[in-house]
Amino acid sequence: MRRRVLVVEDDPEFRSILASVMQWEGYPVLTAEDGDAALDLLRTNDDPLVVTLDLRMRRYGGLAVLEAVAADDALAQRHAIILATGAMDIATNTRVRALCDQLRIPVIWKPFDLRELLDAVAAAQQRLAG
Repeated sequence: MRRRVLVVEDDPEFRSILASVMQWEGYPVLTAEDGDAALDLLRTNDDPLVVTLDLRMRRYGGLAVLEAVAADDALAQRHAIILATGAMDIATNTRVRALCDQLRIPVIWKPFDLRELLDAVAAAQQRLAG
């Protein structure tokens, strides 16, 4: 069974493209335009979600989402997050690196190859199934 994918991206065009790609690949999709909306969905969905999370968003960014998930063991155990960000965002932010290590979150570097992202989503799906 394919788990839903939550695409968290503040750029509406890019969010739409990612959602369309996921749907094309057969994944049911939810979208959120910022971390606040993403956390609402994570907290209210009892079913596990695979989350593609943008780090840098204008409102309530990915770091705040990672911190909230790290502070809530139920969220951390229920959902699988994939961080999509620029290499410099990780290189300059030790808190993000530490949270990714703690939560075992794979990082996909922007601009990314869609196949790389789809492979990461497939791997997250397997983690949730196991």
